[in-house]
Amino acid sequence: SEAASDTLVGSPAGREAFEAAAQAALGSLSLRASKYRASRAYREEMVRTHLPKVLSVAAERAAGARIEPWGEGK
Repeated sequence: SEAASDTLVGSPAGREAFEAAAQAALGSLSLRASKYRASRAYREEMVRTHLPKVLSVAAERAAGARIEPWGEGK
């Protein structure tokens, strides 16, 4: 989301910035709930959990770090 992007601009790459971006994204998204699929709470948890991880991997790649598939950067 644009809110998440705005949160990251000018911030040092790190866990705190990535978690703030996830919160900003949640504030700007309209997540739907489904009776047969994922609840709104589950979708929110996925954003809160996975967006910081994705941003961390992206930052490591941008810095030229070697990324282990399904693991932490080395």
